[in-house]
Amino acid sequence: MRPDEIQDRLIQQDEVSRIEHRHNGALFMRVGFPNGWGASIIWDGYGASAGLMELAVTEGYDGKLNYETPITDDVLGYLDDEKLAKVLDAIRALPPRSKK
Repeated sequence: MRPDEIQDRLIQQDEVSRIEHRHNGALFMRVGFPNGWGASIIWDGYGASAGLMELAVTEGYDGKLNYETPITDDVLGYLDDEKLAKVLDAIRALPPRSKK
């Protein structure tokens, strides 16, 4: 899935997303959900050579990476379009994040 396709899908659901470029020119996207959780998606991580994506769960839109969710305790690599959509749906369905 291209970054603009992901962004269009999220905008239709009133969620926040922004496509950015990292220092090496690679694309990445930040996503924020109303429940206080988010995701960071990169196209130059695990699986990039096969055209796949890597995702990390974040604490909000611009938050730090979180490795303590039921979704994963690490980053998730080698995601095709279908797997990425399922992970984003799982993050969207997490209980609201309590802010400490």
